[in-house]
Amino acid sequence: MSAVTSRPLQEVVEINPRMPLRLKNCPPEWVSFVKMASVSEDGFISDCEVRPFDEVRKGFTYFEEGDVLLAKITPCFENGKAAVAEDLPHRIGFGSTEFHVLRPGPMVNTRYLFYFVWNQSVRSSGRSQMAGAAGQKRLPSDFLAKLEIPLPTLDEQRRIAAVLDKADALRRQRQESLQLTEKLLQSVFLDMFGDPRENPKNWDVVPLGQLVADDDTINYGVVQPGNDYPGGVPLIRLGDLANPDPMMGATKRIDPGIDASYSRSRLVGGEVLVGCVGHTIGVACVAPMEWVGANIARAVARINVRREIPAEFILQQIRSPAIQHFFRGERRIVGQPTLNIKQIKEAPILLPPPELRDQFANFYRLAVNGHTDKRRSEALIEGLFSAIQQRAFRGELDLIRLHLSPEDEEPPVTPTPQTTIVEGRYTRPGCFIAPPDLEQQLLGMEKKLEGDKAEPLPWSEDFFKFRTLSQILQPPFSFAKIWSAVEQDFEQPSYETVKNKVFEYVASGVLKQEFSEEQKEIVFRPKP
Repeated sequence: MSAVTSRPLQEVVEINPRMPLRLKNCPPEWVSFVKMASVSEDGFISDCEVRPFDEVRKGFTYFEEGDVLLAKITPCFENGKAAVAEDLPHRIGFGSTEFHVLRPGPMVNTRYLFYFVWNQSVRSSGRSQMAGAAGQKRLPSDFLAKLEIPLPTLDEQRRIAAVLDKADALRRQRQESLQLTEKLLQSVFLDMFGDPRENPKNWDVVPLGQLVADDDTINYGVVQPGNDYPGGVPLIRLGDLANPDPMMGATKRIDPGIDASYSRSRLVGGEVLVGCVGHTIGVACVAPMEWVGANIARAVARINVRREIPAEFILQQIRSPAIQHFFRGERRIVGQPTLNIKQIKEAPILLPPPELRDQFANFYRLAVNGHTDKRRSEALIEGLFSAIQQRAFRGELDLIRLHLSPEDEEPPVTPTPQTTIVEGRYTRPGCFIAPPDLEQQLLGMEKKLEGDKAEPLPWSEDFFKFRTLSQILQPPFSFAKIWSAVEQDFEQPSYETVKNKVFEYVASGVLKQEFSEEQKEIVFRPKP
């Protein structure tokens, strides 16, 4: 690859362009409008409004289709709020005054420009140049004007952008699959135990502090960890809680001597960890067994619950809106919001019977363990995405042999999953074989569901197992599909009964549970 020259951004990009006279003389009736909240930290516009031009022509930031929007205020800039203004309802747009607008000139590809200003090295450099009062710091336009952008040929820029588009799409898919699992777990928890704020099933309620192991206490971690110590003891910090990385690839390391002074907060695996400072208050995870021997930062609380209380059960309650609301109401605000040990101990925890707690914990482990490899792959993909960005903008990514297809000229769009299988009753061999005498009964039940005089059946676990799960539904199928089939065939079915049977079959191995990348949800299939 030939040497790549660099130019100051102001020479090849128009920064914060002024609204042209043509719009003032011949204004459109309607324009697109983008709020700061509508720009995702994942690099896209999640929502776009339509507003009258006269309403927004003053006091807002002007942009057009194809411009790059970059947040300039803290913490939005540091968190990566940026996007290409594309697929807008109207070509002319306005938005928050906290956006910088970058309009690429003829030497710069739009998406190449976006990835350049969105990459972590630019954010790190810009952070040190932000000016203003604490909490209101902004990135000056002068920083962007002088920022040197590598300028390979336009063909090379398109190749780089295409590769980054595909890597970013894969990264997002991994994130979405993990988020869907979290939503499923919260839904199952609410269905089994009810909303903790209302406690509709009248479970016992106890303070979290009473559930801590007898030989342990809730505690914080290392107060002054010092500089990074290569080869030292891993230190779990606030940023590690939202998406735990079992491999601890980017985890800070501390001097073993410092770790020795904080043996009480050293992890043994399986503890519940909770963020206690700022916007991370209430962010929580269960420490993976790979974290055994690591320590925690001062802003993290460690909760080692009694052996008979599954940590996953406590974790899901902490993540519930009820406990999150409790934490926000109880936090102290001195400089920045904090959550202290006393407040954590007082958190009200539902305590249903042990068998139900264990049942939920088993379901949680099945769902989350299915994502262990995905979490590892997500960490690898994040690292790969960052590495590609860095190499691309250092001129070290040689893509001269990469030929773009027409669809690669545009950013990839994740297609909406389409149902391609038409379900038909009894059109394939059953995955379970019922005993001969039971099979005769099942055939009789089938006849009641057929013809003009068809009527729903009373609940039958045999029919549910040997027909609904093994023949009627086309695997893999979601729980929603199961419930839909049950409602169709049974008279006044019990949601609780069906759910418990599914849990029972998964636990016993009769049903196999997995995450479907295509359907973006947990699905089941009968074991052959």
